[in-house]
Amino acid sequence: MAFSLLKDSLLLRNALYNAAVSYKNLGEADSAVAYYKKVAELFSDTEDALDALFSLAYFLEEKGESEKALNYFLDLEGELRKPQDEIELLYWLGETYMKLKKPGEALQCFRRIYLFHPDAENWAVTAKLEAARAFISMGQKGKARTLLENVVRERGETDEFGKAALQQLRALTP
Repeated sequence: MAFSLLKDSLLLRNALYNAAVSYKNLGEADSAVAYYKKVAELFSDTEDALDALFSLAYFLEEKGESEKALNYFLDLEGELRKPQDEIELLYWLGETYMKLKKPGEALQCFRRIYLFHPDAENWAVTAKLEAARAFISMGQKGKARTLLENVVRERGETDEFGKAALQQLRALTP
């Protein structure tokens, strides 16, 4: 097959990845998944493979296939080289767990973002808002309230994140 002959080719990597993106944009889910998987398989020792797996997981999550997405996201844990990528992975893991009605697992992901990456400002504050949502779904409204009040204190009432926290706080108040 031509794939094996051109395995090390940058052109092939780009072609396969672009095909996956194109099929995704056309709504051809099965073809997109196949091409993402092919990039990951042929270039497993490259950053491209990690990017393809992440894109595949995100795509599946967007399609509502949260169980499948979760498996790919979990495969990526500990594999990503850039802190920014690890933060994004944690966020999407948390979102996926929330969709799967597993707020405890989601909370762990969100907390890892704001506790271990506080300098990633927008990610950290977004993770706090999502952690509050997880606390609420677990029936721990007091913990959610404390976290939301912290966001308002840190960001102010006019900041978009502060406003979001205030809105969630108002929803908590009887």
